[in-house]
Amino acid sequence: MDRNMKFEEEFSELNKFYKMRNPERIYEFINNNKGLIKLLNEAEPYLISKFPNGIFELQKHDDITGEGYHKLYVNIFVDEETFNNGFMDNIHEINGKLIPLEKELNLMMKFILMPGVEGY
Repeated sequence: MDRNMKFEEEFSELNKFYKMRNPERIYEFINNNKGLIKLLNEAEPYLISKFPNGIFELQKHDDITGEGYHKLYVNIFVDEETFNNGFMDNIHEINGKLIPLEKELNLMMKFILMPGVEGY
């Protein structure tokens, strides 16, 4: 299978778990930052285990300072009770598990877990 077809397939698989805000921009960012699909796939079981009723959305964030710090946010939307009871501790725990892979893939500061409350 050629590389482009493999990427297309892997990218479309992300839609089964993650909602996407501006999919074209996300596609381009992930395509330009090799390893993000692997990181997103690795994050999935951690996200499910900590936030079983969460909604997970990808959003490309552009740096408006002009310094080029573009990121991919994983917005994690949960109910208010979950948000107010250990939400950030769970995010820190997931980050702790993913940081070694982020370093290995040279993706530090490219992938950010963002908290959110459903309906806001």
